Amino acid sequence: MKKNILLIVVLIALVSLCLVFTSCDNDSSDPTPVHVTGVNLDITEIELLVGDTNSLTATINPENATNKNVTWSSSNENFVTVSNGIVTAVSAGTATITVTTEDGGKTATCAVTVKNPDPTYTVIFDMNCTSITDPASIDPITDVAYGSKISKPTDPTAVDFTFGGWYKEAACTNIWDFDIDTVNGDTTLYAKWTSSCIAAGTRITMW
Repeated sequence: MKKNILLIVVLIALVSLCLVFTSCDNDSSDPTPVHVTGVNLDITEIELLVGDTNSLTATINPENATNKNVTWSSSNENFVTVSNGIVTAVSAGTATITVTTEDGGKTATCAVTVKNPDPTYTVIFDMNCTSITDPASIDPITDVAYGSKISKPTDPTAVDFTFGGWYKEAACTNIWDFDIDTVNGDTTLYAKWTSSCIAAGTRITMW
């Protein structure tokens, strides 16, 4: 009887050991890979100026996919380039950025439009006078957008001369109206001066 009990115990122990080894073998085997089912981009359409950059982020589905490697490409690198999701605007035009998964070849795209920056202009103030003026010069106004108005600078002064406004030409024929006139290109405005040492109604313009 005791021998039978001992034999049963030994058999149970052997079965337990087999189960343990079997479990270990199963744990050591490679897990079944989770395949990619799709990919999305956080931006699907974007407009950039020449020289701008922007970052695109790709999201792999499912989240626990085994292989999340992707490649990036541009349909026209003359206009737009891409490296690891960083998009660079090269010149005015359009291109499509594509991200492709290594597993399954799933794709997502972003349409990119590149434009040239809006032109800006400079307005120069010419003192138009051989006399000493205060200030001696006025700083130009830069980066003026097309069709914009500009602020009138403080009126300059000159010994024995009265300032008469800013004009569109050196001959001082057409005055610049700061409330109405707009900048449509690089512009030079000329100061008009009237002598303070002559009879009223007689004008001497210095340039």
